[in-house]
Amino acid sequence: MIKYIPEGKLWRLISISIYAVFYLSLFFILENRTMESYHIIECGIDRWIPYCGVFIVPYLLWFPYQFVLLGYFFMGGLNHKEFYRFMTYICGGMTCFLLVSWLYPNALELRPVLPSDGNVFDRMVQGLYWIDTPTNVLPSIHVFNSVVFHVTFCRGLERGSRRGWKRLSFVLVVLIVISTVLIKQHSVIDIVLGFTMAGMGYLLIYQRMLRRVVLARLAKQSFPVV
Repeated sequence: MIKYIPEGKLWRLISISIYAVFYLSLFFILENRTMESYHIIECGIDRWIPYCGVFIVPYLLWFPYQFVLLGYFFMGGLNHKEFYRFMTYICGGMTCFLLVSWLYPNALELRPVLPSDGNVFDRMVQGLYWIDTPTNVLPSIHVFNSVVFHVTFCRGLERGSRRGWKRLSFVLVVLIVISTVLIKQHSVIDIVLGFTMAGMGYLLIYQRMLRRVVLARLAKQSFPVV
């Protein structure tokens, strides 16, 4: 399929723009639909994890992290084939998130009541709570996207090159993932499923041999040789 997509930055821009409009439109609908009830996402570990407002900083760094790497990929950090593999990887997972949110309405009840005269980090978290509803959290797109961007970035670099940038990306991803539970934006369940979706997507997109073996076995089970 990738070989049929013309090369060039214009087509990359068109691809990104089309999916961005598609995703943001459906996400807006999901966030504003009226639901009588939601499935509450929570596990015992969530109540043991303390709230820590300072982690709003790495949580918000998720946005520039993505934009910087997307710009790098767009401008030539990835060749034609790898760029559209990345697009398939990230768009496939984000579409799965939309589907899960539509079929399985979910929400959190973990957010603490923060004091109105709290420190600057608490006020930043309050602003985030006001903007972002505690619904449609499963699986965590913060986690999924972070893993996808990091994996793609590392794959795009030559083996052994720019280790410092790889390590910086890894540390930032770890902080972003931790931040999602420390500011009570996600449950541990959301994180686990975010990693799971990223892992499954990686196997489907990049591990061709494994995919072929799995499909061959499924075909044999579905159509046994007589």
